[in-house]
Amino acid sequence: MLILALQEIEQINRHTNYLRKFLDHRYAIVEQEDLLPCEPDEIPDKPVKESERLDNLIPFSRVRSSLRKKQEQEGSRYNYDVKVYFIRYREYEKACDRYKRVLENWSMYQQALYDRCFQDISEAEAKMQKAHKALDLYNTVLDKSAIHSDYQDIKTLEMFRYFLETGRANDLQECINLYEEERHWQEIKASQERIENTIYFLQNSTEQGLVANEQLDLLLKGSREP
Repeated sequence: MLILALQEIEQINRHTNYLRKFLDHRYAIVEQEDLLPCEPDEIPDKPVKESERLDNLIPFSRVRSSLRKKQEQEGSRYNYDVKVYFIRYREYEKACDRYKRVLENWSMYQQALYDRCFQDISEAEAKMQKAHKALDLYNTVLDKSAIHSDYQDIKTLEMFRYFLETGRANDLQECINLYEEERHWQEIKASQERIENTIYFLQNSTEQGLVANEQLDLLLKGSREP
């Protein structure tokens, strides 16, 4: 029962976090003054042929001749960019037409948007209240449980259930004792690993230091020789 309650609490918390963000977004809309529709994106840039760009930048005929082959290779790329440009420009024109139509009837669209936002706010707040009631119920289950709050997490409770199902423990106190014992050994193991890593690092640092000292001695010895 506790595991189920904790799982439900996690799910409810995720749901309420979403509802808070949703409500913040809707409130931000209805609280705006002089709300206007979003303008279309900027007009797309028309591609420039590489030869035209080079003609404007490089007036020397000899240099232009050496780059002619490269310009021919880039011709296919330019044709592709032109096709993409026309597609984007048509989409831009459509967006402008939609924007103009919305502006012409903006008072109607604005009121419809506000009505929808207020409806969304009402429904979301009702869901939030329902979620809080469920959260209070599951928290009451946790508060009245015989298991101490230090052990009221899904991972620990699943270990308790494993101990009981495998016969390693017969009651709650034995589950707690086994859990504390295993956690103690895990802490010892982690501490040993940290010590071993530290020793390994120091050994490598020492070996590298010895090699560096040997190389330095050789250099100094060589510099002293006539």
